[in-house]
Amino acid sequence: MSYIIPKSQIVIKSTPGGEFKDERTGIPYVGEYMETLDGFLYQGSNNLNPGNRLIPIKPPSKKQKTIRHKTVAKFNLLKPKVRDFITNTEPIPSMKRYPTEEDYTLGYFHRYFTKRINDTYYLEISKETYDSMINKEKIYDYNLYEVGQIKWYLVGNVFKSNSLEIEKAERQWKNLSHFFPIFNEFQRPTIPNQEGLYTPGGELYRADGTEYIGEYHIHTTIGPMEGPIHTENPHPKLYYLSQLPTPRNMDYEDFLKEYPPPNIPSEIPTTTEATPNRGEGTIPRIESYNCIAQWGIPPSGYSGFINSDGQAPLSSTCVDPGDGTGVYKYSEYASQALSTCQSSCDGTTETFGIGCLWPFDPNHCSSCDIHDVSLCTGIYMHNVEDFNTEQEQGAYTCFCGNYDGLPYYSQVCC
Repeated sequence: MSYIIPKSQIVIKSTPGGEFKDERTGIPYVGEYMETLDGFLYQGSNNLNPGNRLIPIKPPSKKQKTIRHKTVAKFNLLKPKVRDFITNTEPIPSMKRYPTEEDYTLGYFHRYFTKRINDTYYLEISKETYDSMINKEKIYDYNLYEVGQIKWYLVGNVFKSNSLEIEKAERQWKNLSHFFPIFNEFQRPTIPNQEGLYTPGGELYRADGTEYIGEYHIHTTIGPMEGPIHTENPHPKLYYLSQLPTPRNMDYEDFLKEYPPPNIPSEIPTTTEATPNRGEGTIPRIESYNCIAQWGIPPSGYSGFINSDGQAPLSSTCVDPGDGTGVYKYSEYASQALSTCQSSCDGTTETFGIGCLWPFDPNHCSSCDIHDVSLCTGIYMHNVEDFNTEQEQGAYTCFCGNYDGLPYYSQVCC
């Protein structure tokens, strides 16, 4: 069995046993497994070669299902306001903004995020979205999602400052370090290398989590490293966390190679354009947004767009430069600047040809240069027998297309 699950569509979990069994063999399963956004479970943690499907060991009986369905029906009858509220809410938009010059002067800014309750799949959001959910405005489903913020340092020893902020935040937000793994993201170096330092312990750790005692130095862009001075000869890095984040179960250093920090200019340009008036007063700066792609190692069998570094666009998002230099300016799009950018980033418009880059998907766009997972199915399989064709929800396996001499099937192609 060979099929592909995009990394952005899975969450790696673990079971001690007694919960799931192999759908084919019926043997109870112990170990890591992948849960997709569609709710399917697969053995292992390799999205390029998932194991067999997992199912609950004790599926609900027909009587339990009947009770559950009656409960849902009763809920819909008794709680029409709740049902209408959920129906009318909008999907939460992912949003990342660049720090402003004011933020760099201050030395830090706040980043906002959200996740579903009882899940660890995070999205970075704008302050406007955060405020809307905190104030329980009826735009997003604030009952299903919870929101948080983190102080993010931009200057000085950001490796230590942001590591400590992450460590503190993870007391409430599990695995947040997997979502913010680049501790010097947005850093603007302001200090020279600090050399000739010494730690007696309890402060720095090697990549394997062992405590480091001895001389060290802090490189302005790499962070703390072993040895009193920085040399051209290879020497190990040090960390302020005893347990490094391992996003997608990858080694932290390997992850950094495919997720380089953004290239922040030494000075963010300013605009001389007149500040527009919203009718409620003058906004402090011109709002504008860029639709950009996030790049990563292409999966096996991928044949879409590849950049000069050999990476494929894996997802897209709107970024606020904070200076009015973005594609979507307030002066041109008025109050719709952000929503216009989001509609391009999430694939609802064809401004940039954003779409599905998987050649065998029915939404495949050969000229697209930004990938949007929302336009693509989450799981493809070569063998139609790999699917349970009579799912409880009534979905059936459908033929999606042929690629590299193999047929591909999914449940959302039809």
